[in-house]
Amino acid sequence: MSAVPTVSIGSIVVSDRHRVDLGDLTDLAESIRELGLLQPVGVTPGHELLFGLRRLRACESLGWDMIPVRVIADLKTGADHVKAERDENTCRKDMTPSELVELGKALEELERPKARERQSPGTNQYTEEVAARGSRDQSGYTRNIVGGALGMSGITYERAKRVVEATQHLDPAIRAVAEEAKAEMDATGHPSPAYNKVRRAERAAAAGEPVAPPDGDRAHHPRLHHRDPATIAVRFLSAIAGTASAVRGLDFSACRLDPAQLAALDRDMQVILHVRRSLKGASK
Repeated sequence: MSAVPTVSIGSIVVSDRHRVDLGDLTDLAESIRELGLLQPVGVTPGHELLFGLRRLRACESLGWDMIPVRVIADLKTGADHVKAERDENTCRKDMTPSELVELGKALEELERPKARERQSPGTNQYTEEVAARGSRDQSGYTRNIVGGALGMSGITYERAKRVVEATQHLDPAIRAVAEEAKAEMDATGHPSPAYNKVRRAERAAAAGEPVAPPDGDRAHHPRLHHRDPATIAVRFLSAIAGTASAVRGLDFSACRLDPAQLAALDRDMQVILHVRRSLKGASK
């Protein structure tokens, strides 16, 4: 079994695409002090950090000068190590979808040199149609490998990435929608609703229509006067009943929600209570 190489902590380059909130590193640092670094951090051949920022910072806090590393030079190997990190690091702080996207982008970078090589003149003389199909197939391959490494489907990864990238959009109205959608995505852990918000804003802008401001910027929510309140109430109650049926009997005692998730849950509960009070008053 080959020895794991070590490099100077100071030589590792940490880009701005890594997680922002590292959480409390005390337990992780104590575990490393007692047991050593069980899972080396991942770096490119040029010592750019791919994964393991929390472990890197914990080792720095312990006064380490050198740290064991896995040198990752290709997408498939990088994906395998990301899976191992996700499964083995019991002292981790779960990453938000937007943080996972940034890790996914780092993995995608490992595949770019190979993609450029395949696209170089003289490599394959395909027709334009076949070449375009090959490019799409390769894009899907990379997406699925990266998504699988992050614990999500390739499509879900693409949607989460679309939300994150929209926060840099040139249109300030789309940026505002994307920022709120990203915050909701990180609070709930579900990229699809956030993606749908961003796509609606992009489609409106493309059609020359005004982009609706984020919910947080609105003075009030529309009342839907053009629809029958009884119909809305029936559909609302049906949706709640379906959700209640799905979760009835499940044990949530081990679940831990962060403050943003709790706030989102509280807001939803207030809507449910409002509907209940309204219906109760109407029934008297």
